[in-house]
Amino acid sequence: MGVATLATETRGGNTWPEIVGQIRLDQAWGGFHVSGMIVNNHVAYNCGAASATCTELSGAPSDKIGGGVSAGFKFNTPTGVNDALYIQGSYSVGATTNTFANIGQGAAFGLYGSGNSFNGGYVWDSVYNSATGVGQQLTTTYGGSLAFEHGWNNEWRTSVFGGAQKVDYNATANAILCSKFTGAAGSPGSLTAGVGGANISGTGACNFDYRIYGIGSRTYWTPVRDLTIGVEVMWTNHSVGHASGVVYNQAANGFKPAGAYVIKDQDVISGMFSVRRFF
Repeated sequence: MGVATLATETRGGNTWPEIVGQIRLDQAWGGFHVSGMIVNNHVAYNCGAASATCTELSGAPSDKIGGGVSAGFKFNTPTGVNDALYIQGSYSVGATTNTFANIGQGAAFGLYGSGNSFNGGYVWDSVYNSATGVGQQLTTTYGGSLAFEHGWNNEWRTSVFGGAQKVDYNATANAILCSKFTGAAGSPGSLTAGVGGANISGTGACNFDYRIYGIGSRTYWTPVRDLTIGVEVMWTNHSVGHASGVVYNQAANGFKPAGAYVIKDQDVISGMFSVRRFF
């Protein structure tokens, strides 16, 4: 995102292992599972990067317990070879990867599109402000998916799937995030109400909530045992919660020139061809 004062805590982590449990039921009609996990969100220091003046003696925000739960159903259907309908949902507080584990992004990500459009978001377990002493604000995430898989015969299978995920920051966490984009209108790293407009930090127009939804399909062929050849295509829509008309003033970033980028819905179409051999 190009904002040096907005950083990821890399020296904290867990002070005790995550606790994970699952209950699973498999029947002739299909199956059901529910799982849960508990994690301790721990921050190492209540100041900047470790240095002679920033150590564990500086104190730290209090630990906060987070966790998540997910559940899913499988319903076998008589429409083809091993056909099934799958329904799954997850919810977490302070354990964002419980919902976003399959997305594969880091702590921050952004999408550039046509027409000078830009969409940027953050995916963190918690947010805090060491400068003001505001403690950890745990992030709420939730999502769900629906899929149907059809077997044309013993070698060919096709699935259709879709789902949505949401990152929900509370008001305090949003205020912390928005306070890091307070540059003058037009300066790199600032969020403003339109090109050359006023900075939106501290207003209701600034909202780093993020949501993704999409649909896709995959077809794969298994000509022999342990060899799978497949093709997948997927459409997703990404949206950050800032009010309409808010722009992000971006410094030059690789092949993208410096300028004001509109933060709005972004459509992404992706495809994958794979050949997998299992041993």
